[in-house]
Amino acid sequence: MAEKPARPEQTYYIVRFPRDEHLAGVSISVMRTLEFSEWNVEKSDLAELVKLPEAELTKRRGESAGAEKAAFEQMQALAQTWQDNAVRTMLLDRALEYARTPEVTHTSNEWKRYGEVWEISNKVYKMRYTIREQKTGAKKGQWLVTWGIAINKPRRPSSEKHYYYGDAMVVDEKKKYYNAEADAQNYIQGRFNVYAHLSRELSPPIPYQYRRLFHINGILLPGYTVEPPERTTQEVATELLDLLDDADLTPTTPEKKPEPQTRQEPSPKAKDKGGKRAKTAPER
Repeated sequence: MAEKPARPEQTYYIVRFPRDEHLAGVSISVMRTLEFSEWNVEKSDLAELVKLPEAELTKRRGESAGAEKAAFEQMQALAQTWQDNAVRTMLLDRALEYARTPEVTHTSNEWKRYGEVWEISNKVYKMRYTIREQKTGAKKGQWLVTWGIAINKPRRPSSEKHYYYGDAMVVDEKKKYYNAEADAQNYIQGRFNVYAHLSRELSPPIPYQYRRLFHINGILLPGYTVEPPERTTQEVATELLDLLDDADLTPTTPEKKPEPQTRQEPSPKAKDKGGKRAKTAPER
């Protein structure tokens, strides 16, 4: 039978809420709060101190508080030493979390059945569907198709706080009813044909908007690549403008069209005596 711990000796002060705690790479805590207790005052030298003049008491109090402050500063220096080492421990813990992250489970781009659920998946995408005959209700006798495509995201480390990197659904869950099972199967085949390109590689490039799902502590997991972000219309326009020379950007002056020539009437002197116009040479 284990011995009971010895009770602390009663004295003239009480230590309230003592808490010494050390979490490697996370925190240290050393706390002491003292309170005076008159019940055991005879164990102190208070009876002798009260006989001293106030000036002497004030002097001794200053000396004692100074020694206390020096001890506190030593503790602060030790706390900085702890911090310098704890930062390294923290990084090593994050590296271990990265190394211990298990690879996602997948079907290697092959259809596999798990109970009523069919799945085809790889290291990035996961498509699932079910086809169930409705046994009761208004839809009795019909076939319900449920399907969706999600990101096959890795497990997050337990130390991660406030984790949310966006929705992991590429195609939200869809539901549709059919009167015949064959029609339901044809529908699923058509949906798979639309998204078959997602199942061509074991580790296809990760869409840029889902990249954070595959980072552990800010580092991309091995075996993955990320697609570049889609460029905005402004970025494309800026790139095209950068390819142009200054001469291409100089506005050109449109050619001035010649003004149409008007036919000049002959002067009265050019008329013959009979009042008729005189003949002129044709224009070349």
